[in-house]
Amino acid sequence: AARMLLRAARILRLEAPEDDRLEEVLRRVLAKDIAEPSTNFLYETLLSGTNRWDELEAHHRRRAERAPDHKKKIEALRTFALEWVQRFKDRDRGAVFFDAALRATVSNGVVPMRSVVAAFTLLRQVQGDRGEWNRLLDIADALLERPMGLSREDRLYLAIQAGQIAFD
Repeated sequence: AARMLLRAARILRLEAPEDDRLEEVLRRVLAKDIAEPSTNFLYETLLSGTNRWDELEAHHRRRAERAPDHKKKIEALRTFALEWVQRFKDRDRGAVFFDAALRATVSNGVVPMRSVVAAFTLLRQVQGDRGEWNRLLDIADALLERPMGLSREDRLYLAIQAGQIAFD
């Protein structure tokens, strides 16, 4: 059923991209399979094309929450953070997803996240601009307490950054 609905959505997108039924069909496919990649791309393109950023963010949160395991949830949050930064050019929302990914990483203590240093660097820029230093230090402390797969260089970088934040 999901494949047939996806086919209908593709036809609607080509034949009548302004038709309200397109969004309804995409939602029906996502209700059956929230991880379906083509449907997600079409739905995200529809939402971003109409500047419905809050709905897109909520959709990404739902996708991450419905990930089948903790590792896939962390990877989804990281992926969405990168999408917000690179595809949608929204560093603030990207930082929200990186924050969630890092917090999920330290909550488990076992599943490492790729690119922790890059995520922390973006958080330092975004949260630092807002003066949210304590929140940033909490993340750094949690990452340093549970190094779960972080290299020595990454731990050193985080420690130096946290020290600079704390003493500034």
